[in-house]
Order: sequence, then structure tokens, then C-alpha cells
Amino acid sequence: QLFDQSLTDNKQLSQILNDNYSNLLDQLLYKTYKDIQIQKEIGQILPYFAKFKQQTFIEKYMKTAFDYLFEKYEKLNLLVTLGKMVEVLGSPSYGFFQQIIICILQSIEPKKKQMDFSNEALTCINTLAKAAPEQLSQHIKVLLDAMFIQGLSPELVQALSSVAENLSKIKAMGDIEERLFQLIDQELNGTNPMLINSPQINIMSPKFIL
Repeated sequence: QLFDQSLTDNKQLSQILNDNYSNLLDQLLYKTYKDIQIQKEIGQILPYFAKFKQQTFIEKYMKTAFDYLFEKYEKLNLLVTLGKMVEVLGSPSYGFFQQIIICILQSIEPKKKQMDFSNEALTCINTLAKAAPEQLSQHIKVLLDAMFIQGLSPELVQALSSVAENLSKIKAMGDIEERLFQLIDQELNGTNPMLINSPQINIMSPKFIL
């Protein structure tokens, strides 16, 4: 966000990026960096490059950028970035939507009988519900079981809030409502105090009156 704001506020920085756009992306995407932190920062900055020169990015770099993120998303926690890419690029990115859903499911489903749960996946769903509701509606039913695995959390409630607000016409809404109230009942019975103690969760929000 700071980088994005800097591009907006700093005309000199914006001009430098404009003049060196292709050269910078070539260096970021086609050069090998061994440092994990550098790899992660490259992934995180890609949506800002995509936004800065959208058409150029789509034509020359979009596939390579998504390939980079798909290869490294799990190791570098880049699921949120995948959601941001769809948010920035819109319909040209929909060809990668199926693979993004696979990445989400792999991140939030149990693995090897242990819970390997990623709240980043829920944040990604939150973004996708706002950015591409029609595309997400085609996959939401298969995502629901995985979304509820870990129980109630601020990330789950935020994701469900976005789904309820932006996918209001899908048939899965009744299922979401039933599952959410089951979780609320468990929380109020003392299974997990998170619901009561967390100020980030507001179960009386109009978004949950489905």
C-alpha cells in the first residue's frame, strides 16, 4: 500500500517506473534470486506493476507473473497477492481463476491428518468475492466445507461477509447461514471464546442477516 501510494504521490518515482517499466519487470521475473525475502517481495509488488501499466502487463507479463505466484505462493505466503492480482486485472485474469481456487483449497484443507490452515486463503476469498463475484460463485460450494474447518475467526467472518454481500443470489446462501449459526452456537456454549472476546467479529452485522 505504501508503494502504491508513493507512485500516486511521487511524480518522480512514477516517471522512473514509467521509463523503466519493462526493464524492471524483466529483472524481477526472469532473473533468479536465491534470497527468500527478495522472492516474497517480488511477489507482493507484482499487483502494483499490474495496476501501473495494466495493458502492457497483461500483454507481456501476466502469464509469467501468475506462474511465479503459483510456484511460490505456499512457501512465501502469497495467496493474498493472487487475490489482489484478480482485483487489479479483472476479466483478463479469469483464465487463472481455477488454479487460484486449487491453491486456496490446498491451503485450507487438512493435510496429512494435521490442520494446515491458512487465514490468507480466507483473505483471498474475501478479495475475490468483491472483485469477481460471478467467477467465485461457480466455486463457492466446494470452498464452503474447507472454509469452516477451523471454526470461527475474524478472517472467516470477513470472508463470509463479502460472500453474503456480493454473491447474494447464489443458492449456497442458506448453507452459509446454517453453518454460521452452528458455529455461533458452539462459541456461545463455551467451545471457543473467540467470538465473544474478539472486537473484530460482529455477528449482528446486517451482512449476516441473510
